[in-house]
Amino acid sequence: MLQIRQEQYDALAEYARRRYILQTSSLLRRIFPKECAELGDDGVAGRIRTGMTRAKRHRITDNSDVTRYIQLMFTWGDDFDTSPKTPCAASLLALRGVSASDRLNNVCRASAQQLEGRLAEEVSRT
Repeated sequence: MLQIRQEQYDALAEYARRRYILQTSSLLRRIFPKECAELGDDGVAGRIRTGMTRAKRHRITDNSDVTRYIQLMFTWGDDFDTSPKTPCAASLLALRGVSASDRLNNVCRASAQQLEGRLAEEVSRT
């Protein structure tokens, strides 16, 4: 029987983490080029690590869901899940009995509505 020692498991987990950070960094550079250029490579990687940690607090662990969480951080700020600027995020992320994907779908919908409202306000001012 094949046995994987803890140090082998740790090495594989670290490899997967670094690979995820590189892939997510590449995606973020396409979506948020200005912000990423200002942050630089280390800053982007740091924000991704912060997002991974914050997402885990909300029971969000699937890579695609964590990536959406990080995109919300880039849109609204690292503290979007606690900020008064995005009041519904905290309650939607805290829902019990709802999958992480569904909770993020709800946050994304609320975020889009909030952005549309801001855009409508800007248009009405001009």
